[in-house]
Amino acid sequence: MEIQIKQTLSRSVCGGWDRGFLESVLEQIVKGRTLSEKQVTTVSKVIERNNEAAQSRHDEWQHIYQEQHSVEARWLANYYVRTGYFRELSKDILSGNVPEYRAYTKMSENKYAMKIIEAHKTEPKYNAGSLVTARASFKSSDAYFGREDTARLPWATVNDILNKFKTRGGFIMEVTDIVRSAAKGAKTYKILPIGATNPVFVEERYIKIKRT
Repeated sequence: MEIQIKQTLSRSVCGGWDRGFLESVLEQIVKGRTLSEKQVTTVSKVIERNNEAAQSRHDEWQHIYQEQHSVEARWLANYYVRTGYFRELSKDILSGNVPEYRAYTKMSENKYAMKIIEAHKTEPKYNAGSLVTARASFKSSDAYFGREDTARLPWATVNDILNKFKTRGGFIMEVTDIVRSAAKGAKTYKILPIGATNPVFVEERYIKIKRT
């Protein structure tokens, strides 16, 4: 079984959860551990769905994917990698790997994925340079301060930025390619509130033109 696992891992069709599982099992085997009956059954299934025939289909799919689906795949991966769904598949896609056809179809052909793709393709309602302000429905939790929320600002600074945005408005610096929610108006804007030195990222549904 060790040889079969290594052969399967050598095929690019084996990705996402399947690859992670086989790598974990292989590590157990190398350490001399005995697999459970359930593990053996699962290994057999994973090997079967990543066999040479599957690799051939994957090679054909690879060309189609690169030509027709790679852009939308990254949109979806950027959304799903933050959720509890399709996380490993999303990481695979963001690493530049071609996802297995069935896995990608399952990820892309559901109502949430359709909304994410629609949000990306929809023309922005506001342009860079527009003066906007928060809608009444806007809450502090609806804003964030970095593409991956890695920019951790002190609470006092965050509070000051958001207050300036709510009271004075701000100028749109950029219409981003970020879509973090499967909702209408989810296109995200990078906005610099008047009087602030740090920008804030806000979805389209939470902003409106500020009348002067």
